Amino acid sequence: MDFLTMIAADALRAVFGADWQNFQENGNWQKHPGRGHAHIHVYGRRRDAREQPFGEALRFPLRSERDEWQVQAPTPDEVEEIRVFVQRNQEAYPAFDAAMAMTQELSD
Repeated sequence: MDFLTMIAADALRAVFGADWQNFQENGNWQKHPGRGHAHIHVYGRRRDAREQPFGEALRFPLRSERDEWQVQAPTPDEVEEIRVFVQRNQEAYPAFDAAMAMTQELSD
């Protein structure tokens, strides 16, 4: 998981111009007794951010505030740019294919 978060952080820098990243590990252990679930969020941070000022702790909206937030999903062009970035840089990550195969195997 750490290896894939490093790739995600690199993609956030290259595609979205993130100046910094925050990583948050979560798990939902009670939801599936006997079968743990873990995942990592990778948040890109920008020095010019208005809603999440650089240098301050991340603050997530309350349910009642979600509609007011101006967070936009990546455009199809940005998603394609991420795909191309990862594909172009696979040589920089020699264990990428093995990590992706392991991720798929674990999710099955």
